[in-house]
Amino acid sequence: MRGRTHQRDVGIWLDKEDELLVSGADSHAETTHHSGQQGSQRRAVLLPPRQSQEALVDIYLRRIHPTLPLIDEQEFQRQFKEGSASPYLVQAICLAASKDHEAEPFLRLANSGKLALSEFSNLLYDELNQANSLKLERRRVTLIQILALLSLHVPGPRSFEDASLYLTQAIHHAHTMGLHLTSPGPVQDKKPAIALFWCLWALDRYNAAIQGRPLVIHDRDLGQQLADILPLFEAPFRVLLSLASALADVFVVYRPALEGPIDSNKPEIPRFEDVVDKCEAWDVPLDTILSLELVYHAIALLASRPWVLKDQPKSDTLYLRQDLSVYRIVSLIQIHEVSQLLPLPIIPYAISLSFSVAYKQIQRCQLLSTQDTAKHHVRALYKSLEALSPTWWSAQVMTRLGRRVLHEIQRTTDRTNDQILPEQPRRRRPSDPTIAEYISTPALSSDLTASENVDSPLNGTGPRSQLPVDFADIGHDTFGYPSGNAAFDDIDDLLGNFLNINVPTCPTHPSFTDFDVAWDDQMSNYASFY
Repeated sequence: MRGRTHQRDVGIWLDKEDELLVSGADSHAETTHHSGQQGSQRRAVLLPPRQSQEALVDIYLRRIHPTLPLIDEQEFQRQFKEGSASPYLVQAICLAASKDHEAEPFLRLANSGKLALSEFSNLLYDELNQANSLKLERRRVTLIQILALLSLHVPGPRSFEDASLYLTQAIHHAHTMGLHLTSPGPVQDKKPAIALFWCLWALDRYNAAIQGRPLVIHDRDLGQQLADILPLFEAPFRVLLSLASALADVFVVYRPALEGPIDSNKPEIPRFEDVVDKCEAWDVPLDTILSLELVYHAIALLASRPWVLKDQPKSDTLYLRQDLSVYRIVSLIQIHEVSQLLPLPIIPYAISLSFSVAYKQIQRCQLLSTQDTAKHHVRALYKSLEALSPTWWSAQVMTRLGRRVLHEIQRTTDRTNDQILPEQPRRRRPSDPTIAEYISTPALSSDLTASENVDSPLNGTGPRSQLPVDFADIGHDTFGYPSGNAAFDDIDDLLGNFLNINVPTCPTHPSFTDFDVAWDDQMSNYASFY
């Protein structure tokens, strides 16, 4: 293996020819042979028509690349125009862009007509899976980019694990190339490689939260510091990296073995406005900044888990942070249509996380005012998850669980009401609407009504739920006997462990994996969900 030594460093820096996935003296012959193979393979690669490719690439570069600059934009644009870009990278870019709301008219493959998003994305995903297993992409940097983009796509229950595996493979190849170290040469020349590595660094942290996995990249192993490289990048990426750094600080309270007593008011995270100001991100497009704010409040929710602090007093500060974060997430999804947020998996995760907390708040709150607020939050979050379900399988799973939550609430309420003696009045106010009204009509609050009438996903996008659940009958007493209600025990376990990022996420229960299967209470078993 050839390379260049660098003073005071252990090992060697790889030359360009060594960035290929070949080794030994036969590298040139292998490269030449594979170049010929690749020429024939390119004709067989499943891709959209050229016009659709151009549209999807444009969507990717406008909507995803500024926040997650995995590719060298100028170099890729040149190769794409010349027709020399890796067809597998083009596939991966089209797959990532397909989840954006602008992509719908361009979801075509070969000479087919317009396809549904699920069909289009699954066909591309299967092709990329096969190409990866056959090791058809030989350029290591390109392979890293493809694997990172693949990790953003989870089309079904088995893909939860695949997403983490793809990201881990990408990080493995980045470590092999030494991208985590400081290499010699002008910084501007190295900017694409630096950006690629720090994209992996950020994705590693977000994947750890979403998939319940340990970190793969540890800061103590890096030859670069976040503060040193942050000024190199555009504002959206600076914000994403800063939020990933805050998320890493939150992981401290989730570690299986804690080094010492935890301050019940920790971890502290900066205000989002301070992050925006530090990153000089005031001119970032609205869709992007709202998406990043949603990510921020998801991190704040993870940082405000009072129930994780065993044998310690409850923290009012953390409860206040939690309540505020849920309120802000609900406000964001009511003032801006969720389908127009960035097409990244952290978005449905943030809304799912907020839904889980809102459900807990219905249990915890006893004042009528706070209960009403929690009910409004559950409705709004449920509708947003429904709106995201056609795009994100994880949102479809949480919508399914949300339906079951509401169904169990209704069943428990019905049983409770049947047991009430005639002389005992029901705990209901005449003005209270049913959950069917909560799900299908604007909120009663004038403020909420005003916000929902402008760019709101609650105005009818997504399938209508047919759940006649009456929230007005649901008071704190409904949740007063969780240990005696197996249905709520099951739901509490599911939603509670969704908030525990130490638990790997891999739902396998047939009621989640097969949406044509009706929920069977006799099959409810916590172990089968993870």
